Order: sequence, then C-alpha cells, then structure tokens
Amino acid sequence: MSFEFPFEAVLNLRESLEAREERTLEQTQNSVAQAQRAIEIASEDLRLITESMGSAAQKRVLAGHLQTMEAQRKALQNKKEELLRTLLECKNRHQQQIQRYQLARRDREVMSEMRDRQLAGYQLDLSRRDQKRLDDIFNSRRK
Repeated sequence: MSFEFPFEAVLNLRESLEAREERTLEQTQNSVAQAQRAIEIASEDLRLITESMGSAAQKRVLAGHLQTMEAQRKALQNKKEELLRTLLECKNRHQQQIQRYQLARRDREVMSEMRDRQLAGYQLDLSRRDQKRLDDIFNSRRK
C-alpha cells in the first residue's frame, strides 16, 4: 500500500498558483527595472541637451536653434516626469504582487506541511507494522 495524500489536487493547485504569482512578480520586477533604465536614459539625454544649450549660447548660435533646443529640453523633461509617474505605478504594482505571491506561497506551504506530516505519520505506521511483523516472526520461531 503506497502513501496517498487526500488533498494532492489542492496541493498541486496551490503549487501552480504560487508559480503563476512568482512569474507575475518577476514581470513586475522587470517593469520596474525597465522604467528605471528609461529614466536614466532620459536624464542623460536631458543633461546632454542642457550642456549643448549652454555651449551654444556662448557661441552665438541662431535664436531659432536655441528655441528648438529648448523645445527638445522641455519635451525630454516632460518625458522624464511621465517616466517617473510610470515608475511609481510599477513600484506600487510590484508591492501588491509581492503580497499576492507571499499569500500564495503561504497557502502552498500549509498544504505541503500537511502532506509532510501525513507522510511522516504513514511512514511511522508502516515502520511499526514492519517491526510488529518481524517481532511476530521472531516470537513464532522462538516457540
């Protein structure tokens, strides 16, 4: 007779849910990282255009060119602000996903622990039965 956990289907479901939540957690982590990289790029672009404007102003560049550069700087600044809002949203989703993952993991661990306890009880019972059988054989040979 082999061990059968009566809630094996529930355990499998919990494992599946935990794995799904973990994949989603990884996706939210990637979203946060991508948003951070985009902000870094926008910040660098903003720094470069600001430097270009400073050097262009000293070189007596046409006013139209400076206006174009200023429009680009403003567009980059707006893009960076939008990226910062996106990063905040990504971080919020990430925090929520951490909580969902932890809950799924806790649910799976409860079922795994229940299975482990039942398996240990089954193995103990099996061991006792084997020992009793050996004792019976020994006692019958002794008589």
